[in-house]
Amino acid sequence: MITFNISQNCHSVDLITRILKHPCLSLDVLSNKATGKYTAEGEDWFYIISEGVTAESINNQAEFHKEYGDIQMVIQGIEMIEFSNLRPDREEINTQATAPDLFFIPAHQTQSKVILNEGDYAVFYPSEIHKPMCNTADGSHHVKKVVVKFPCKLFFEPTLSL
Repeated sequence: MITFNISQNCHSVDLITRILKHPCLSLDVLSNKATGKYTAEGEDWFYIISEGVTAESINNQAEFHKEYGDIQMVIQGIEMIEFSNLRPDREEINTQATAPDLFFIPAHQTQSKVILNEGDYAVFYPSEIHKPMCNTADGSHHVKKVVVKFPCKLFFEPTLSL
């Protein structure tokens, strides 16, 4: 996992930088877009804008992906994302997908937390377990966010077998 703010230019992952510098992902543009799934012409990645209210961590499920990485960025609001540095175990890897490349792990214990404010983002690579849309210590928050889905083949071959 990598975390930064979109105003920072201190990370060296060229692909992530290139994606985040795409004009369709500026905070001004995203703030005015409706929720939904979007593609960027000529790109291998796509993005989903959603809005919702954060919930108690215990009410959210941890998730991971096998083929796509996530760039999760807050457009408006504040959210906590819990995550684990442990990879899914064999039983979790064999979990059935609830949507294309979306695997939920209801009982997985997350170990770490990051709080994202407007413009902050976290990058989760395939097999990295994360639990988005959790309340902060201040309680629940209304959040508008974007999740950019990039195929891991742009970096390397997937390491988890289906």
